[in-house]
Amino acid sequence: PELDRERLVQLILGMLRKRGEVMAAELERRIDAKKPLEVKGVKVDVSMLEEAMDLWDSEQGGPKPEAAAESSSSAAPVAAAGARWMPAAPSSSLLAARALAECEQAEVFGRSVRIVGGASLPVLPKPDVLVEPIKGETVASGQIVEVVARYASPKDGRVYLRLKAQAGWISTRSHADFAKVVVAPLKGQASVEPQRCLEPIESTALTFLPPVDGSAAVLAPPGWPPAGGGPAAAVAAAAAAAA
Repeated sequence: PELDRERLVQLILGMLRKRGEVMAAELERRIDAKKPLEVKGVKVDVSMLEEAMDLWDSEQGGPKPEAAAESSSSAAPVAAAGARWMPAAPSSSLLAARALAECEQAEVFGRSVRIVGGASLPVLPKPDVLVEPIKGETVASGQIVEVVARYASPKDGRVYLRLKAQAGWISTRSHADFAKVVVAPLKGQASVEPQRCLEPIESTALTFLPPVDGSAAVLAPPGWPPAGGGPAAAVAAAAAAAA
Protein backbone atom coordinates (compact mmCIF):
# COMPACT_ATOMS: atom_id res chain seq x y z
CA PRO A 1 0.00 0.00 0.00
CA GLU A 2 1.12 3.55 -0.74
CA LEU A 3 2.22 5.65 2.22
CA ASP A 4 0.43 8.94 2.78
CA ARG A 5 2.29 12.20 3.29
CA GLU A 6 2.23 12.06 7.10
CA ARG A 7 3.69 8.55 7.19
CA LEU A 8 6.42 9.51 4.71
CA VAL A 9 7.37 12.52 6.82
CA GLN A 10 7.50 10.31 9.92
CA LEU A 11 9.64 7.80 8.02
CA ILE A 12 12.16 10.51 7.13
CA LEU A 13 12.04 11.82 10.71
CA GLY A 14 12.85 8.32 11.96
CA MET A 15 15.87 8.20 9.65
CA LEU A 16 17.01 11.55 11.01
CA ARG A 17 16.69 10.31 14.59
CA LYS A 18 18.71 7.21 13.74
CA ARG A 19 21.49 8.77 11.63
CA GLY A 20 21.57 12.27 13.08
CA GLU A 21 23.84 14.90 11.51
CA VAL A 22 24.86 12.64 8.64
CA MET A 23 21.27 12.29 7.44
CA ALA A 24 20.54 15.96 8.12
CA ALA A 25 23.44 17.03 5.91
CA GLU A 26 22.21 14.81 3.08
CA LEU A 27 18.67 16.18 3.33
CA GLU A 28 19.89 19.78 3.41
CA ARG A 29 21.93 19.12 0.29
CA ARG A 30 18.89 17.68 -1.48
CA ILE A 31 16.64 20.52 -0.34
CA ASP A 32 19.13 23.11 -1.64
CA ALA A 33 19.35 21.26 -4.97
CA LYS A 34 15.56 20.66 -5.13
CA LYS A 35 16.19 16.93 -5.46
CA PRO A 36 13.61 14.47 -4.00
CA LEU A 37 14.64 11.39 -2.03
CA GLU A 38 13.64 7.85 -2.94
CA VAL A 39 13.02 5.48 -0.01
CA LYS A 40 12.05 1.84 -0.64
CA GLY A 41 10.88 2.71 -4.13
CA VAL A 42 8.76 5.65 -2.94
CA LYS A 43 9.69 9.18 -4.01
CA VAL A 44 9.67 11.74 -1.18
CA ASP A 45 9.38 15.28 -2.52
CA VAL A 46 11.33 18.27 -1.24
CA SER A 47 8.42 19.73 0.73
CA MET A 48 8.24 16.52 2.78
CA LEU A 49 11.99 16.67 3.40
CA GLU A 50 11.62 20.24 4.62
CA GLU A 51 8.76 19.26 6.93
CA ALA A 52 10.78 16.38 8.39
CA MET A 53 13.78 18.68 8.89
CA ASP A 54 11.59 21.23 10.70
CA LEU A 55 10.31 18.52 13.05
CA TRP A 56 13.81 17.21 13.66
CA ASP A 57 15.19 20.69 14.32
CA SER A 58 12.47 21.29 16.92
CA GLU A 59 13.39 18.01 18.62
CA GLN A 60 17.02 19.13 18.76
CA GLY A 61 16.04 22.13 20.86
CA GLY A 62 15.57 24.74 18.15
CA PRO A 63 14.02 27.98 19.43
CA LYS A 64 10.25 28.34 19.13
CA PRO A 65 8.98 31.44 17.30
CA GLU A 66 7.59 32.86 20.57
CA ALA A 67 10.92 32.35 22.32
CA ALA A 68 12.79 33.96 19.45
CA ALA A 69 10.46 36.97 19.59
CA GLU A 70 10.95 37.31 23.34
CA SER A 71 14.71 37.03 22.90
CA SER A 72 14.67 39.73 20.23
CA SER A 73 12.60 42.10 22.36
CA SER A 74 14.75 41.56 25.43
CA ALA A 75 17.92 42.06 23.41
CA ALA A 76 16.69 45.34 21.87
CA PRO A 77 17.80 47.58 24.77
CA VAL A 78 21.24 45.97 24.70
CA ALA A 79 21.54 46.57 20.96
CA ALA A 80 20.44 50.16 21.49
CA ALA A 81 23.19 50.53 24.06
CA GLY A 82 25.76 49.71 21.38
CA ALA A 83 26.20 45.94 21.75
CA ARG A 84 27.02 44.15 18.51
CA TRP A 85 24.83 41.20 17.50
CA MET A 86 26.81 38.12 16.45
CA PRO A 87 25.23 35.32 14.40
CA ALA A 88 25.36 31.78 15.75
CA ALA A 89 28.05 29.48 14.37
CA PRO A 90 26.79 27.26 11.52
CA SER A 91 25.96 23.69 12.52
CA SER A 92 28.05 20.70 11.46
CA SER A 93 25.22 19.49 9.23
CA LEU A 94 25.06 22.85 7.42
CA LEU A 95 28.83 22.89 6.93
CA ALA A 96 28.74 19.31 5.64
CA ALA A 97 26.01 20.30 3.19
CA ARG A 98 28.20 23.18 1.97
CA ALA A 99 31.13 20.79 1.54
CA LEU A 100 28.99 18.44 -0.55
CA ALA A 101 27.94 21.41 -2.66
CA GLU A 102 31.62 22.27 -3.22
CA CYS A 103 32.41 18.67 -4.18
CA GLU A 104 29.49 16.43 -5.10
CA GLN A 105 31.58 13.23 -4.79
CA ALA A 106 32.53 14.00 -1.18
CA GLU A 107 31.02 12.14 1.77
CA VAL A 108 29.98 13.39 5.19
CA PHE A 109 32.87 12.74 7.58
CA GLY A 110 32.62 14.35 11.01
CA ARG A 111 35.83 13.78 12.97
CA SER A 112 38.63 15.45 14.87
CA VAL A 113 42.08 14.79 13.38
CA ARG A 114 45.66 15.73 14.24
CA ILE A 115 48.06 17.51 11.88
CA VAL A 116 51.45 15.74 11.87
CA GLY A 117 54.65 15.84 9.86
CA GLY A 118 56.34 18.89 11.37
CA ALA A 119 55.07 21.51 8.93
CA SER A 120 51.96 23.64 8.50
CA LEU A 121 49.47 22.55 5.85
CA PRO A 122 48.09 24.98 3.27
CA VAL A 123 44.30 25.30 3.08
CA LEU A 124 42.89 24.79 -0.41
CA PRO A 125 39.73 26.38 -1.86
CA LYS A 126 38.78 23.00 -3.36
CA PRO A 127 40.08 19.42 -3.09
CA ASP A 128 42.96 19.68 -5.55
CA VAL A 129 46.64 20.22 -4.68
CA LEU A 130 47.24 21.88 -8.05
CA VAL A 131 45.11 24.91 -7.21
CA GLU A 132 46.52 28.00 -5.49
CA PRO A 133 46.12 27.70 -1.68
CA ILE A 134 44.02 30.27 0.18
CA LYS A 135 46.34 33.14 1.02
CA GLY A 136 47.25 33.29 4.71
CA GLU A 137 45.25 30.16 5.61
CA THR A 138 47.19 27.23 7.13
CA VAL A 139 46.85 24.65 9.89
CA ALA A 140 49.86 24.09 12.12
CA SER A 141 51.58 20.78 12.80
CA GLY A 142 50.40 19.29 16.09
CA GLN A 143 47.06 21.08 15.89
CA ILE A 144 43.81 19.14 16.33
CA VAL A 145 41.13 20.27 13.90
CA GLU A 146 37.54 19.27 13.19
CA VAL A 147 36.51 18.16 9.71
CA VAL A 148 33.04 17.67 8.24
CA ALA A 149 33.57 15.92 4.89
CA ARG A 150 36.02 13.67 3.03
CA TYR A 151 36.81 13.18 -0.64
CA ALA A 152 39.02 10.44 -2.13
CA SER A 153 40.10 11.84 -5.48
CA PRO A 154 40.45 9.28 -8.29
CA LYS A 155 42.40 11.87 -10.29
CA ASP A 156 45.46 12.12 -8.04
CA GLY A 157 44.86 9.34 -5.49
CA ARG A 158 44.78 11.79 -2.58
CA VAL A 159 42.27 12.10 0.23
CA TYR A 160 41.01 15.58 1.08
CA LEU A 161 39.24 16.73 4.25
CA ARG A 162 36.91 19.74 4.52
CA LEU A 163 37.72 21.81 7.61
CA LYS A 164 34.95 22.91 9.95
CA ALA A 165 36.47 26.13 11.31
CA GLN A 166 38.00 27.24 7.99
CA ALA A 167 36.32 27.40 4.59
CA GLY A 168 38.71 25.09 2.80
CA TRP A 169 40.24 21.65 2.31
CA ILE A 170 43.49 19.95 3.32
CA SER A 171 45.24 16.93 1.83
CA THR A 172 46.08 13.98 4.09
CA ARG A 173 49.37 13.59 2.19
CA SER A 174 52.25 16.03 1.83
CA HIS A 175 52.03 18.18 -1.30
CA ALA A 176 55.72 17.52 -2.03
CA ASP A 177 55.90 13.84 -1.03
CA PHE A 178 52.82 11.69 -1.65
CA ALA A 179 54.19 8.88 0.55
CA LYS A 180 54.25 11.17 3.62
CA VAL A 181 51.04 11.17 5.68
CA VAL A 182 50.43 14.56 7.33
CA VAL A 183 46.96 14.03 8.87
CA ALA A 184 46.49 11.33 11.50
CA PRO A 185 43.51 10.01 13.52
CA LEU A 186 43.27 10.62 17.23
CA LYS A 187 44.13 7.77 19.57
CA GLY A 188 41.63 4.92 19.32
CA GLN A 189 40.05 6.15 16.08
CA ALA A 190 40.07 4.46 12.69
CA SER A 191 42.26 5.67 9.84
CA VAL A 192 41.41 9.04 8.32
CA GLU A 193 41.83 7.64 4.80
CA PRO A 194 39.42 5.02 3.38
CA GLN A 195 40.70 1.45 3.50
CA ARG A 196 41.11 1.28 -0.28
CA CYS A 197 43.56 4.19 -0.12
CA LEU A 198 45.76 2.33 2.37
CA GLU A 199 46.35 -0.69 0.16
CA PRO A 200 49.74 -0.86 -1.59
CA ILE A 201 49.78 0.24 -5.19
CA GLU A 202 50.34 -2.73 -7.50
CA SER A 203 51.95 -2.24 -10.88
CA THR A 204 50.42 -4.18 -13.77
CA ALA A 205 53.76 -4.01 -15.60
CA LEU A 206 55.52 -5.86 -12.78
CA THR A 207 53.27 -8.87 -13.32
CA PHE A 208 54.70 -9.26 -16.84
CA LEU A 209 58.28 -7.95 -16.57
CA PRO A 210 60.98 -9.67 -14.50
CA PRO A 211 62.77 -7.57 -11.86
CA VAL A 212 66.02 -5.99 -13.11
CA ASP A 213 68.98 -4.93 -10.98
CA GLY A 214 71.96 -2.72 -11.82
CA SER A 215 74.02 -5.56 -13.29
CA ALA A 216 71.45 -6.03 -16.06
CA ALA A 217 71.68 -2.44 -17.30
CA VAL A 218 72.50 -2.10 -21.00
CA LEU A 219 75.90 -0.54 -21.58
CA ALA A 220 76.06 2.27 -24.11
CA PRO A 221 78.55 1.84 -27.00
CA PRO A 222 81.73 3.95 -27.01
CA GLY A 223 81.14 7.57 -27.98
CA TRP A 224 77.49 7.50 -26.91
CA PRO A 225 75.70 9.81 -26.80
CA PRO A 226 77.17 11.86 -29.67
CA ALA A 227 78.33 15.28 -28.59
CA GLY A 228 76.13 18.14 -29.86
CA GLY A 229 74.46 16.03 -32.50
CA GLY A 230 70.82 16.39 -31.45
CA PRO A 231 68.13 13.73 -32.04
CA ALA A 232 69.01 13.09 -35.71
CA ALA A 233 72.66 12.44 -34.92
CA ALA A 234 71.62 10.14 -32.06
CA VAL A 235 69.49 8.05 -34.41
CA ALA A 236 72.34 7.89 -36.98
CA ALA A 237 74.83 6.88 -34.31
CA ALA A 238 72.50 4.15 -33.04
CA ALA A 239 72.14 2.79 -36.58
CA ALA A 240 75.91 2.80 -37.07
CA ALA A 241 76.46 1.01 -33.77
CA ALA A 242 73.91 -1.64 -34.70
CA ALA A 243 75.63 -2.22 -38.07
